[in-house]
Amino acid sequence: MRTMETIHEIALDQLHESPFNPRHTFTGIDDLAANILAEGRIHEPILVRPRPDGAGFEIVFGHRRVRAAHFANLPSAPCMVRDMTDAQARSAQVAENLQRTDVHPLEEAEGFMSMIQNDGLSAEDLVAKFGKSRTYIYNRFKLLDACPALRDAYLANEIGTEATILIARLPSAAHQEKALEYIEQDAQARLDNSGKVSYRRIQALLSERFSLDLREAIFDVADADLLPEAGSCADCGKRSGNAPEFADIVELGNKLEGHRSSSVRVGADVCTDPDCFAEKKKVHLLRVVPRAPKAATPIAIESESPEQQAEPVTTEGGMSHGDAYEAPGSTAAPAAGSDDKDQEAPTAEPTAKPARAPRRKPIDADATPATLASRTRLDLLKRVRQRAVSTERSAFDLRLVAKFVCESIAWRHRATLEGLYDCGIGNLASRIDALHPSEVALFLLDCALAANVMVGEDDAEEQPSYLMAAAEHYLAAPKLPTQSAT
Repeated sequence: MRTMETIHEIALDQLHESPFNPRHTFTGIDDLAANILAEGRIHEPILVRPRPDGAGFEIVFGHRRVRAAHFANLPSAPCMVRDMTDAQARSAQVAENLQRTDVHPLEEAEGFMSMIQNDGLSAEDLVAKFGKSRTYIYNRFKLLDACPALRDAYLANEIGTEATILIARLPSAAHQEKALEYIEQDAQARLDNSGKVSYRRIQALLSERFSLDLREAIFDVADADLLPEAGSCADCGKRSGNAPEFADIVELGNKLEGHRSSSVRVGADVCTDPDCFAEKKKVHLLRVVPRAPKAATPIAIESESPEQQAEPVTTEGGMSHGDAYEAPGSTAAPAAGSDDKDQEAPTAEPTAKPARAPRRKPIDADATPATLASRTRLDLLKRVRQRAVSTERSAFDLRLVAKFVCESIAWRHRATLEGLYDCGIGNLASRIDALHPSEVALFLLDCALAANVMVGEDDAEEQPSYLMAAAEHYLAAPKLPTQSAT
């Protein structure tokens, strides 16, 4: 039985790689071999442990020195033999690698994760064991969430560790790949960093494109039933205040103390999943439960031509589109020049009753601001619709609907449309204004079809029903292959 902590010269052919060593890249082997030859020996012993089958020894750490010894044609290397369990070997390897400047952070992250998966340790155990901060540990774990394209860019040194962590925070591979496309298209990202992508520019770009302020949401962020599969935003792991890897965003928000002059969204109430945010907004709008404004806001509707702009268009009751709308229950007199027909009572009601009073229910004394706002907007909707049904559909109508659809669809589908129309990132809505009415109709068709193009992890088995129907109608082609077959 060998005595622990003793040093032996062991033949190189008796030294075997560790099966779970997190380090996979070894640089400067030739330089280290030259140094060994110049010194005539390896000064620092290699830590090894006996293999369970008795066939030689397993390297715990010192893999780089063993490689250099092979390169220098040495017959053996000095080794410190120690009986160790798998857990002890893994811990020693990670501790050793933390002291090496040439160890890639991805390998370091894999070492941490191996200890959690195989040795029953928690992230907090790693914090205590290696003296690293929680943010450091969680950021290393976040590197493991990098999609293949992001990992390749990182390993190729096209982007740094901090920027890779920022992108890896995005909730899906599709988001990360889209972020890489944005960065590649953004020449400004490379201007201040000698051709390498600027971390600050990436931070600002990701904040602009992939994060939202929950304080500005039009829906109730605490409503767990709005989108049951997502639950409440307050408890969501994609809210910055709930995820340890976003500690820097929260800390910066605390430093700014409510000041919002930064171009980067900060604080504990940052949503990092734009698709989920958009879906909740869409469901909320479909429920027609708008957030109550602090004050009634006039609604202006642009006319379609200079000739129409010269003659103000009025809503029922003589109110021009630029005028402030009068809330239900107001006692103000109707505007001068109102159409007499607007003041006539419906035929189903006794003519002796006042024209408008019976149609406007009294406002409840205990009505909430949201209820009052909803009544005001619903009344305006009815008035606008009454005027709209008596006219042919116009380019204004089509563009208004197109913009609503554009803002309501998920982020990845909007990206598909941006590619189809070659309009650049974030310019899709403004492109609608330049479309001919027939082109707007085609745009609406494109919106429906684009929703079947980008496939997410949760809908990989769903059939592209709209795209298949359009293909069969326009192409008379065989049915498209199912998602599971692609």
